[in-house]
Amino acid sequence: MENGDGHLTTAHFDRDTPEGSCADCHGVGGRWQAEEDLVITHPERPLFEGASPWYAKWRSGEHAFVPALAEKRGVDLGRSWQSLPEEFRHCVLYGTGDEKIEATVDMTNKNETAMVTYTSSQPLRGALAEVERVFVNAQTSSAKERYLPYMRKQPCCTCDGSGYDQVARSVRFGGLTYPGLLEVEVREVRRWARRVADELGARQREVGEPLLQDLARRLGILDRLGLAHLQLSRSAASLSAGELQRTRLAAQLSTELSGIIFVLDEPGTGLHPADKAHLLDIALDLRGAGNTVLLVEHDPELIARADWVIDMGPGAGRFGGEVLVSGPPADVAAHPTSLTGRYLAGKGPRLRRARRPAGDDIGWVERSG
Repeated sequence: MENGDGHLTTAHFDRDTPEGSCADCHGVGGRWQAEEDLVITHPERPLFEGASPWYAKWRSGEHAFVPALAEKRGVDLGRSWQSLPEEFRHCVLYGTGDEKIEATVDMTNKNETAMVTYTSSQPLRGALAEVERVFVNAQTSSAKERYLPYMRKQPCCTCDGSGYDQVARSVRFGGLTYPGLLEVEVREVRRWARRVADELGARQREVGEPLLQDLARRLGILDRLGLAHLQLSRSAASLSAGELQRTRLAAQLSTELSGIIFVLDEPGTGLHPADKAHLLDIALDLRGAGNTVLLVEHDPELIARADWVIDMGPGAGRFGGEVLVSGPPADVAAHPTSLTGRYLAGKGPRLRRARRPAGDDIGWVERSG
């Protein structure tokens, strides 16, 4: 796993490369596998009447063979799934092996102008194998997503689900492997980086110190945005809306470039009030480094801290398009027709949520001056 010079490269720590990916799962970390409890979600109901979301719609040609199998076994599909004979349930889920089942199906032709009847005789694959088959053969990610509700990702036994090859899983730095470091929370990684920096020798410091400083700076931004509790391995799909917004901000704001114009579209959306202060501090740091930060924002707290405000209006959409006022926040607050100015002056309408009794699913919002 080394290059021609016998040295490790960054590719050895990238699971999307041939050098860094696990030989068995090719960097995926496991495989999607159909599970019985996801295919049969309500065993107390009949199979075609609510026991299985997989059989709630015609999702593959195997559906036609289940009634034929039931007729051959003398099974009443009107009974609950859990009351059906175990052998029949096993065949539905895991297939009939070499035993062929004959089924006749009536379907419309391609132009939907006539009915076509066809008869086929073949073994039943079983619902679990069929789910995995159609998942693998799906051509697009959106098509594959239709089958994910019936599947779980099983971790690869070779790499323990990390997706990394033996080199990345065995090389340790500061007591941690690279996959192990990704499972640590941001706050702990910051402590680890400080400890490693203190332990570097003179020769190591020349190479490692700039890398650790850059790592500390990037992790510091995540910490300032209230994301110190996250693990570095967390996927975007597992984050809340607010966490996802802040991670995107961190990626945009972690640059050390100057002379750049940053345009951020409503960066305050989903942020806790305490995190807005950190966002403003970071924006001010960017400005201090010689950059221009333009926020497209509706939050009065963020607008009030801006150096310059351009208020568009007087309304939204086709009712807007005019520059009502352009100047410091104080000028906007004093403008007679600016709705933004009314909020900055503390005179804007407030939204209040009325108390509601427990168990009431409807929340009422009142507008008051």
